[in-house]
Amino acid sequence: MAATLAASSIAPVGMAHPGVGWLGATVAALFWGSYLVPVKRLPTVDPLAAQLSMAIGIVLLAIPLAIASGAWIPNGWGLLAGVIWALGNYGSIFVVRALGLARGLALWATIGIGVSFLWGALFFREPVLLPVAVGGVALLVAGIALMNWPDRPDGTQPPGPRSTNSPVNRSSQQPSRRPKIQNQGWWLCGVVGLLFGSQSVPFAFAAQSPIAFVPSMSLGILGTASLLAGQRGGRVLRQLPRSSLLALVCSGMLWNVANVGSFFAVDRLGMAVGMPLTQFAIVVNAAWGLWLFREVTGRQRILRVAIGTFCAFGGIILIGGSRL
Repeated sequence: MAATLAASSIAPVGMAHPGVGWLGATVAALFWGSYLVPVKRLPTVDPLAAQLSMAIGIVLLAIPLAIASGAWIPNGWGLLAGVIWALGNYGSIFVVRALGLARGLALWATIGIGVSFLWGALFFREPVLLPVAVGGVALLVAGIALMNWPDRPDGTQPPGPRSTNSPVNRSSQQPSRRPKIQNQGWWLCGVVGLLFGSQSVPFAFAAQSPIAFVPSMSLGILGTASLLAGQRGGRVLRQLPRSSLLALVCSGMLWNVANVGSFFAVDRLGMAVGMPLTQFAIVVNAAWGLWLFREVTGRQRILRVAIGTFCAFGGIILIGGSRL
């Protein structure tokens, strides 16, 4: 009983206005699904430089939020949320190298959705119709997996110069190491999904509005990215072409717009409902790849993306309808 009361006391507040939560989830899905558009055409860059450049953009967007909220003193919970996300983002680099982007994204998104739902439904005891919510999460996960699961079996590479230049595929030059690298990728993918699914948990303890919370989280992201880059940080940024640096900074700002929206979704709808809704971003990202960048070709592949999108829509409807 004491544990139940404690969990209830730290659950997100303000859940009486779900319309704001739905708007926040929509903003998060649109911007998280679009924040990589500015960097789609960039040449391969150092992952640490990319993360540090994005972190600069994240903090730039957080400055007006700090002014608006008056939250100039960093909140420890916000800093922790930033550390969690930055570590997850850093780990995702190695997952992509081991498993590929499509498979890695599908897996850590699936794990992240499940983890965030469990935090909300079990730990915070948020009021949801559990069978409906579980069905919605399962349908959303199935849609994501259908859209992102790779066409080719392990060990094959798509033709073209991208297969040799991408850091994702460099480890394929040593076939004897591939099984070990992939095994490491599986468990690391689980860690990444756990981190991404838990990044909103500190918000429940912070007792701050989303606008006041995000500046502290942004500082946590920048600090962690700087520590990961270490002494190389300044050098790798100087080596970036200006166009790449500007695109990555812009990408970071777009990401943080989505981040703000996600916390409004969690604040108004709860973690069990709000965070899974934001993962419709993967459908938005697939739409960019299909219509603008022509990354999805072939009738079967396009059909699979379409079916996955309908599954994800159905999951969103069920998750939204599960809130009591």
